[in-house]
Amino acid sequence: MYKALVCLLALALSPALNAASLTIPLEFEFLAVNGEPIGTSMFKHKDNLNLVPGENRVALRYKDLVRETLGDGHSRVNSNPFVITFTIGAEEKYHLAAASAIRDLDQARRFADNPQVVLTDGKGNPMEFAMALTQGEDPGLLERMTGSDGPDLEEQAIAATATGGALAAAADTQSASAEPFKADSKPSEAATAPVTADPANPEAMLKYWWQQADEPTRKAFMSWAVQQL
Repeated sequence: MYKALVCLLALALSPALNAASLTIPLEFEFLAVNGEPIGTSMFKHKDNLNLVPGENRVALRYKDLVRETLGDGHSRVNSNPFVITFTIGAEEKYHLAAASAIRDLDQARRFADNPQVVLTDGKGNPMEFAMALTQGEDPGLLERMTGSDGPDLEEQAIAATATGGALAAAADTQSASAEPFKADSKPSEAATAPVTADPANPEAMLKYWWQQADEPTRKAFMSWAVQQL
């Protein structure tokens, strides 16, 4: 009986163990896969995503906290959400990364303005994929509060993973040999997706007050938070 139970358990777990997956580095964030939004948390980074054989559409965002050139402060740098579309086989491990190294704040801002990524298989071979970046700016906090905000870029990207709509249709095919972002491109300002204050949601409140705080206040809070761990 014991051996039978072990065998059944192994069979039940084997699909999950052998499923195809996509891994991303810390500075990227999953938003959705094939129409299914992916819940995120400021306390835990999700770096691995199970995929199904065949075509997959994944929405992501570049989101990094980069040290400033002068002083000890850090700046949050976000890209617009983007969608990659690619076809895979079963039981394969895929990896996504920035096409060029990001070593300082200026490079981070240039990358956020024009994200260029590479996708490789488990052997490090480049894969072809289509990528589309949402256009425009996310509505600010005031626009959200007054109800006069424009289209939500994150919602657009999530919807595109389900339908393969306008974003996927306008996508460019890329591979690991894609040309890296240009050093002379115009830097974009650090953009942080605003969060509405919700007293019933502690995580949302933390995000909200973090966005309202200036750099010295953020630094003091981070020092306090580390001491609480």
